[in-house]
Amino acid sequence: MKKIILGIFLFLSAISYPIYNKIVNAFEETNILSFSFNVDKNSDLNDLRVNLYLLNSATASEWYAYRKAITVIDKGKVLSELKSKYILMYEIEVASLSKNLYLTKLSDNVFYRKMDYKVKYEFPNDFNLFTNTDNNIEHTTTLKNIKNVKYYNPELACFEISEITESTLHILQSKSFDELKAAGKIKAKDILKLNQLTNDEKTRLLKIHNLKKFDKPLE
Repeated sequence: MKKIILGIFLFLSAISYPIYNKIVNAFEETNILSFSFNVDKNSDLNDLRVNLYLLNSATASEWYAYRKAITVIDKGKVLSELKSKYILMYEIEVASLSKNLYLTKLSDNVFYRKMDYKVKYEFPNDFNLFTNTDNNIEHTTTLKNIKNVKYYNPELACFEISEITESTLHILQSKSFDELKAAGKIKAKDILKLNQLTNDEKTRLLKIHNLKKFDKPLE
């Protein structure tokens, strides 16, 4: 799901980056999102892990998003509560190996971008459901052979430049050498994937983009 949403987001920005920037500037997410979490003290969710993924309003260039991943609950204990500004989308990922349960829930900040908004997730002893701020019940999805989700140290969490998506790479592969020279910064490893270019053009393009800089995330 994360790759699909990120792909749509980057695809739209890549089609018309100047227009996209005007839209972002006009409707920028200037509100503060506050996230809090609670695990029932009587629960047996000793292996519960919850990750939060944040997508920044700003992009590094028209080809890459800024994304932050942070583990907010690990081994059933709340590690972090946070506030963040300039969030376009956020996703929660919940997993419990012992109960063979896994859930992801994607939300956007579109309707709250001009007002501060608090999101609270409650994890009761019965992990067949959990509730958010609006008291909407989210039923979990049971999967077989579920794998443990990755741990992201809260103390090291920061916005990082995403990897290129397949759809974005296809857009780059449809462009000419002259168009790519004028484009926003492209990672060196992705320039090497542009098979429509000759080796000489790739070498020249690497030198050009090595001098360019990525835009910074909004924080």
